[in-house]
Amino acid sequence: MNPQELTVIQAAKVVDARAMACPGPLLEAKKSIGAVKVGEVLEIWSGDANTKDDMPRWCKKVGHEYLGDLVGDGYDRLFLEGWGRKIQHLLDANGFFLLGFARIF
Repeated sequence: MNPQELTVIQAAKVVDARAMACPGPLLEAKKSIGAVKVGEVLEIWSGDANTKDDMPRWCKKVGHEYLGDLVGDGYDRLFLEGWGRKIQHLLDANGFFLLGFARIF
């Protein structure tokens, strides 16, 4: 996403990890991503410069979508979408997983 799109995102959850050194912000993301629903956004605030490199790799590894980052006042704002675009096509209108013609509950 471009910076203009990121500025208007309403995160479902914001985690303040500005006081943590690496790997603290990543561990906080890992703990917190379960609190957001499929397709919702988790915003991580990090003062550790390495987080901007680590977070996209972790998202790719586990299947979350890394949407991008913005520079805050002395920290970075990183945006993650929980499982969103990767599985959206596998859900029916009620949020159940589809497998062929069967629903998985």
